Amino acid sequence: MGEVLRERECEVQQAPIEFTDSRYAKRFSQFPFRHLYRDLFGMIPAQLRGATGEIRIPDLARDWGINLRTVKKLGTARGGEYFDGAHWAFAGGQIKSLLSLLSYLGKGENREKYLGVKIPATNLQPDDLEQARTFASKLADRLAAGHAA
Repeated sequence: MGEVLRERECEVQQAPIEFTDSRYAKRFSQFPFRHLYRDLFGMIPAQLRGATGEIRIPDLARDWGINLRTVKKLGTARGGEYFDGAHWAFAGGQIKSLLSLLSYLGKGENREKYLGVKIPATNLQPDDLEQARTFASKLADRLAAGHAA
C-alpha cells in the first residue's frame, strides 16, 4: 500500500510496533521459533489472565481497534471520515489456518502439510496484495480529490 501511495505522490511513513515486554519478548525474538510449542503454549497462562505485554508504538502510528467496525467507530468519533475498508483473513478456517500458522512459525516457510493434515498457505496471498493495492489507489484518488477542492 505504501508503494502505491508513494507513486501517487503521497507522503508515507512507516511506524513499526515493537514488542518490548521483558517477560515475553525473548520468546518472540527469533524466527522461525526455536521452541515453537513451548514458546507459544507458555503464553497461555498470561492469555487466560488477560495480561497485556508492553509494546512501543511510535508517535507516527495510529491506534487501531480490534476490527474494522471498531476502527470505523473510533475514527469517525474523532472527526474522521470513513472512506472504505479492507479485511484479510487466513485461509482454511480456524483449525487449518492455526495449523498453517504453527507450521510457518516453526519452520519459517509455507508447507503443504502439517501433522499429516493438508494446510493452506499462511500469510497474505497474491489476491490479498492486489486488494491492498486497489484500496491504496482508491484512497490516493480520494486524497487527490480533496486537495483539488
